Amino acid sequence: MIRKPLVALAALTCAGVLWMPMMEARSASDPATIVKERQDFMGTFWPSYLKEFAGIAKGASTDISGVPAKAAGLAADARKIVGYFPAGTGRDAVPKSRARPEVWTDQAGFEAAAAAFVKEADKLEAVAKEGKLEAIKAQIGATAQACFGCHEAPVKGGGKYRFEEK
Repeated sequence: MIRKPLVALAALTCAGVLWMPMMEARSASDPATIVKERQDFMGTFWPSYLKEFAGIAKGASTDISGVPAKAAGLAADARKIVGYFPAGTGRDAVPKSRARPEVWTDQAGFEAAAAAFVKEADKLEAVAKEGKLEAIKAQIGATAQACFGCHEAPVKGGGKYRFEEK
């Protein structure tokens, strides 16, 4: 008899955990504030994670000691991306937004691209724990390609889901 309530509680807990990252970005209700938070958040990926990864991938560094922690951070932050794109935060509402309408008109595609990035970031985290430089370099490349599923280049580049910065 106790089993059904426990199963229901477990299901609600899982649903809450899955939706928490999405709700985090929606704490503000003003579209301009949400876009600013989104841009600030997305702007952390290069200095926090990708800059170091790029150096390793290009062979400029062989120091992989920080990769496991940074890969874990990247994977955690990648899970938050979709939550930073609530409806009503495109250029029609906030002209400074670089999000293309396809984020919402092709929401399934956008969410699939974001999920692919999460998947590759998770793989990077797992590979980083093994500590093998060549495997890490290869997975950095795969993670970068998944990142480019939404935009073609870092920082100023455009793409399927992001307008190019002018």
